[in-house]
Formats: sequence, structure tokens, C-alpha cells
Amino acid sequence: MFSIIIPVYRESESLPLLLQEIKDVVEAKDYEVIVVDDSEDDITKINSAPFFVNSSWQYLHREKRLGLSSAVIDGFNIAKGDWLICMDGDGSHSPEMINRFAENLNELNSVLVGSRYTEGGSLDSDWAWLRQVISKSFCLFVRPLTAVTDPMSGCFALKKSLFNQKKSLLSPMGYKILLEILVKFKVNNAREIPLDFRLRFKGNSKITLKIMLESVVHLFKLYKFVIS
Repeated sequence: MFSIIIPVYRESESLPLLLQEIKDVVEAKDYEVIVVDDSEDDITKINSAPFFVNSSWQYLHREKRLGLSSAVIDGFNIAKGDWLICMDGDGSHSPEMINRFAENLNELNSVLVGSRYTEGGSLDSDWAWLRQVISKSFCLFVRPLTAVTDPMSGCFALKKSLFNQKKSLLSPMGYKILLEILVKFKVNNAREIPLDFRLRFKGNSKITLKIMLESVVHLFKLYKFVIS
């Protein structure tokens, strides 16, 4: 069994579309979906409610914006699967990635990364050029920390046993939890799976200047962790 964790914030339009796509696309039978919602209101929860009726899927509403990274960790903590799959709730990660991950789960790799920058990966041509520059710049800046080409990806799979063993090392900040996992868990056997990154279904990006500054601070803390 594997668990799909989806952190969301004000995704009342996109999340129902993504959940329906998961039901339509995912080939495996033994999986669960866990949504961790930081929205201040109930709109996203109400719009997505039909997917959680008579279902083993879980919806965790934290009612306060505590950050994407901590949302992912909260989802990982309550997940029942042997593998944990993280993906964005705006539709930018196709559920087809879940099938790709499921085909590659093995004992040789503790982390699978949905990578936009490995061979076969791609970015939607309409993705804002500034976002592309920022993304690629961050990846270059963290090159000394990990050999993974897309450590800033929000689409990845992680062994639950590794998470349970190492989670006390995590101090989530910002929205790039994968990089912290790769660095603090000292992952040297990650495998990159090509990701076709697409535009969000609805609405606008929730990334703010504050979140970006938090991510920069987080990067420096990770460098300090490695040096120490």
C-alpha cells in the first residue's frame, strides 16, 4: 500500500479536479489519499467532501497556515502506506506520476523524485519565465548539497520506514521539504523519474515574497547543517 499526501491552501477549484483525476488515472487498487488543508475557511473542504464520503481517504484541516513543509510532515505522520507520495494540490503534477512511482518502488531506492530537469522531464512552455529562472537558480544554488537535479520538486516518493527513522531531524520551513529530506536523511540512492510539469488547474500561485525569503533562510540553515 502507498499513501498520497496532498498539501493545499485555498485550492477549492483545483483540488476536486485533481482528486477526480486521481480516481480516474491511478492504476493501483491499494492506496489512500491524505489532504492536509491550511485554508482559513471551509470552502476547499466542502468542495472536496464527496471524495471522502464512505472512503478510507483522510482530510486534515489545520485551520491555520502553518506552511507546506509542515503540512507534508503531518500527512506523512498519519499515513498508513509503506511508501509516501507527495504531490501539489493545484494540478501541476499529473496523477500519472503516481503510476510511474508505483512502477519503480523497490529496495534499491529510498526516495524517488519527480524531476523536471532529468532526461525526459519537461516544463510547460507557458510557465512564467520568472518562475523558471527562480526554480533553476535555486537548483543551481543547492548543487553542492545533493546530486539530484531537481531537489526543489514537490513531487516525490519516500519510504515510510526511512521517514519514521529520521523524522526527528526535520525542522520544516518554507515549502521545499524534499531538499531537507535529501540533505538531513543523507539520501545517496535517490532515483529521478521524469516529470512533465504542467500549469495549475485554477487560481493563482500561493508563493509570496515571505515564503521565498523563508526558503532562502532554510537553504542557509541546510548548508550550516552539512558544514557542522
